[in-house]
Amino acid sequence: MTWQDEAGVPRSGMVRLPLDHLSDTRAQIWLDRQGRVAPRPHGIVEIIFGVLLAGLLAGWSTWLASWRLRLLRHWWVAARAVKTLEEQWHDLNRERRSPPDPRM
Repeated sequence: MTWQDEAGVPRSGMVRLPLDHLSDTRAQIWLDRQGRVAPRPHGIVEIIFGVLLAGLLAGWSTWLASWRLRLLRHWWVAARAVKTLEEQWHDLNRERRSPPDPRM
């Protein structure tokens, strides 16, 4: 595709067009600040999709972080319980008493 920029300088670039629009067709093109062909700006559908996708990702990340924190808390509570039981077991062994019967 060829065109003239605002200063009248002839420019050219590659664009994709459907096969039925190949010759002598007017096409709207977008240029970047250096005058090169750029992709079209995002429309409302792409913007809404991006926002929804970002929200979904943020929600999933928050859920994953809270799940990991709950898992860490469960591990910490279990480790504290095991430590307490070990201390009680050592106290029983120091006094040479037998452990309690779990069937009672």
